[in-house]
Amino acid sequence: MKLHSLNRRLTTILLVFSVPAGTAILIFAGIIEYDSQMKSIARIARARMAVVGDLVQERILCGDVITEIKRDAENLLRQGKVYFSPKQVQPYPSSVLWYVLDKSGRAVILPKKYRSCLGMNFGAIFGDLNEKRPHHYLSIFTRRSVVGSAYSLSNNFKLIVERDLLDIMPTIKYFTRHPIFSKETIFVLSPTGRVIYHPDKNKITTRENLAFEMQDRDLPDKYGLFSYRYMNKDYLAMSMALQSPPDWQIFYTLPLNIARSYMKGPLSLHLSMIVVMSGLMFALLWFFLHRFFSRPVSKMVEAVENDRIDERKSTREITGGVRELEQIFQAIKHRDIAVSRAAEQLRAILDSMDASVYVADMNSHELLFVNDTIKQWAGDVVGQKCFRALHPGRTTPCSFCSNSELLDKRGQPMPVRIREYQDTLTGKWYECRDKAIPWTDGRLVRIEISTDISWRKTAERELYNEKERLSVTLKSIGDAVISTDTRDRITLMNPAAEKLTGWSSKEAKGRYFNEVVPLTKQDTGQKLESPARLSMDRGTIVSLERSCQLERKDGSFCIVSDSAAPIFDSENKITGAVVVLRDVTQELRTQKELMKIKKLETVGVLAGGIAHDFNNIITAILGNLELVQLKIPLEDKTHQQLENAVKACLRAQKLAQQLLTFSKGGSPVRKRTALPELIRESAEFILHGNKSVCRYDFPDDLWMADIDRGQISQVIQNLVLNSINAMPDGGEIRISCSNCSDTQLIKGLDIPPGHYIKITVSDSGRGIPAEIIDKIFEPYFSANSSGSGLGLTIVHSIISKHGGAITVESEEGRGATFSILLPASTQAEEKPFQKPGSQNTIQEALILVMDDDSMIRAMARDVLNIHGHEVLEASHGKQAIEIYQQHMDSGRPVDVVIMDLTIPGGMGGREAAVKLLEMDPSATLVVASGYSSDPVMANYKEYGFKAALVKPYKLNDLVSIIAQLLSAKSEKGPVH
Repeated sequence: MKLHSLNRRLTTILLVFSVPAGTAILIFAGIIEYDSQMKSIARIARARMAVVGDLVQERILCGDVITEIKRDAENLLRQGKVYFSPKQVQPYPSSVLWYVLDKSGRAVILPKKYRSCLGMNFGAIFGDLNEKRPHHYLSIFTRRSVVGSAYSLSNNFKLIVERDLLDIMPTIKYFTRHPIFSKETIFVLSPTGRVIYHPDKNKITTRENLAFEMQDRDLPDKYGLFSYRYMNKDYLAMSMALQSPPDWQIFYTLPLNIARSYMKGPLSLHLSMIVVMSGLMFALLWFFLHRFFSRPVSKMVEAVENDRIDERKSTREITGGVRELEQIFQAIKHRDIAVSRAAEQLRAILDSMDASVYVADMNSHELLFVNDTIKQWAGDVVGQKCFRALHPGRTTPCSFCSNSELLDKRGQPMPVRIREYQDTLTGKWYECRDKAIPWTDGRLVRIEISTDISWRKTAERELYNEKERLSVTLKSIGDAVISTDTRDRITLMNPAAEKLTGWSSKEAKGRYFNEVVPLTKQDTGQKLESPARLSMDRGTIVSLERSCQLERKDGSFCIVSDSAAPIFDSENKITGAVVVLRDVTQELRTQKELMKIKKLETVGVLAGGIAHDFNNIITAILGNLELVQLKIPLEDKTHQQLENAVKACLRAQKLAQQLLTFSKGGSPVRKRTALPELIRESAEFILHGNKSVCRYDFPDDLWMADIDRGQISQVIQNLVLNSINAMPDGGEIRISCSNCSDTQLIKGLDIPPGHYIKITVSDSGRGIPAEIIDKIFEPYFSANSSGSGLGLTIVHSIISKHGGAITVESEEGRGATFSILLPASTQAEEKPFQKPGSQNTIQEALILVMDDDSMIRAMARDVLNIHGHEVLEASHGKQAIEIYQQHMDSGRPVDVVIMDLTIPGGMGGREAAVKLLEMDPSATLVVASGYSSDPVMANYKEYGFKAALVKPYKLNDLVSIIAQLLSAKSEKGPVH
């Protein structure tokens, strides 16, 4: 290879690359230089216009002079003068002319030299003139181009100040006598385009419309400069609005040829320097290539062609060239080996991944690379369409293809896009990571790494389900559950905890446990340490004593029991604690009330037993007293004493009845009853020894009621006691009754239609506050600190069990009124037993008396013997059955059996009656008991008895019942 041939080729290559590159550099440098020069012109224009604009405003507006003029004008108005001479006012510049107009626009004050214009109307000329919007016009007085401004004076007068525009020329000319560019011009135009200032005095005087004469004016470029044509010359210009007045425009103009000449010099210099530098660099590059590449290569080729290359004969140049080429070849070889090794390592990494990795063309969807994971299930699919090879059955690109989302608006790669999708055929879940990357040939391709995450989805689903179960469990737990971290800050609260503490979970999260759940000892008020902190410190479950109390967010307190346990992680490290709180306020209160109720039940049982025994004793006493009365004449003083004793026994009977009422509870044992007597007795019993009095109002035609006397008595007593507590200083209680039909019932009560008896209990006490009136029937609610909170609850329960209703009306400070509705009786009126008319009507009969009290048996025997009856005695039910059986077998059966209901330690009347009726279904049985509230006494017929005797009973009652039964029996057959 000839040396000049290689040099020529290198020169050609250098020229091919250097000429376009140099041209591009020259163009680019020219553009930059042009931009720099244009910016310089624009910067100079703005600076010059800013100075001229300030000078124009200063000379035209002349704010210091205006203040003096306004003062002189006000003085002349006060003096009533209509014209003035220069001596009468402050000295002003000769270019300033001022005068005053009234509110109609007429001249009222003028300079003396223009007094002939006094009274002239200038309103049409200066109607919208003000100090912020001066006008440019031809002065009527001076006939020169002026700028006029209007200023307000007192009493709606207006001051007009005119400034001669020729006055500003010396000032601006002084500034512009040192121009930056030759023939530069600065002028000011009004909104209508007329000249306000121009270096040419004639243009100011003639008020030339210069804006109209600007031809071919284009829009400002990015530098704010624009060009126009004026009088067949081209100009480069810039305009700017003055700050005041804002609608005046200041212009800076420069002949276009001068601007071009300004830019031509620096531009030519820079381009020349770039050409020179490029030439030098080309020469240097050509020299180095010729010296260190083309010449050694040429020598080496020449030596090879002549078979003259060896170590002894090789020239220095040839040796140097070979070594350089050898170094180049070795570097290329090492690079190829490194690239090949890196490619193998990358492929090994991609093939070892437990994920599907492929690269596809973003336009044609052709697969360019797939790893072994894909080859195992799809084969070697390189060159195929990705949607066909990887998704069998598809003939078009996938709808979820991410190609359009991997590039931004500029076509540049975006960050990795991660998405998850489920294969509808296999049900498996995959995580796909897609990104656009440059390929070996420079095009952008899509690489996707798809990982099977089915196991993770299963775990997430199980975790979600477990979390949902835990959430539902926590929400459904009635106890308050609170968890904390190791710093004792709350991390979770269930709804029960929110309700207990008054804090929402959002408010409490991150706060210390003791801040949200302040616990103190109930008896001493001592603050307790956080149970969560205690459990974490001890590493075990801790419980607090039941006497601790919690202060809620609203300041109220409740008694709680709690336990806390530390939370351990998989490494057995404490990560927090969980605290379970339970409100035991109601539970403890219930326990206390249950203890009270148990005590009351015990007292009630004791009272019932005492009343029963007491009734037996009174029965014996009363009976014997009446027997003695039968033997003593009525006129005897002893008879009266005996009568007093009988009355005392009857009073004792009432006391025993009250004891029985106290001991009674449960479902009502109804009996047809007249309410007035029961109400009066119940109220008077409570009112003994009290300051309050009771007034009654009962109609004569009041209906009867089917009630449990003991329970309704308890209702009246509780209501009266409630009224007494409401009137600590005493007062009047009013109780009334009335009959009510359907139309008279209070609307909204949950009771069926029918006839009712209305009982009203009212007082003049302190009344019930409106905020608690709806709670008074709730258990354990009491406005009285000493009350149990059960009185009105029991009242409501009793009335409800009777099928009635109770309401309350009250106004605080004006007493309360309780209204009770009880169903009227629907039973037919029972005919009372009739007393025998004479001894001749009494039939002799065989009567069996069963009672555990021998005195009662003896008393009954004596009374019945007096009336001609034969009496058999039995102390318990079993003995009575045996006696009854013996007389049935002997042919002389017992006519009437009087049986005590309760026999301590033996068979009572109820059990014995069942046996006797099995033996003789027609047996005539009478039940007698001191337990008047026993269901058997209230419904004796249901148990097989013909009549009932309530102890203590009078002898006449006993004789009357026997006579009535024997009379009824004789109608069916003879009495033995």
